[in-house]
Amino acid sequence: MKWRILDGPSPMTNTRFVDGDLWGATIENVNDPAQRRLVQVVIAGTVLQSDKDTLLSEVRDAVDSSGQTAIEKFLDEQQPPDRILVSSAGVHTVGTE
Repeated sequence: MKWRILDGPSPMTNTRFVDGDLWGATIENVNDPAQRRLVQVVIAGTVLQSDKDTLLSEVRDAVDSSGQTAIEKFLDEQQPPDRILVSSAGVHTVGTE
């Protein structure tokens, strides 16, 4: 693992442009703790309204963990994404550099 979750995920309050739930977590580089970043996870409203039994397991897990498993999916990457979308199609990065 190159990164670890330092704090969160916690609910984010500025959700006016989000159709669903927004969670944020601070992650840090395991080898260089001075490298920290905020990762936001959007759980789409359509996912929240769906029957859990019809969702992909990675989506169900992300909903149940408030986005933590979605973040964990990318912790081995050199540069994890800043934004992650959990939709009925799965867990995806959004608008990353």
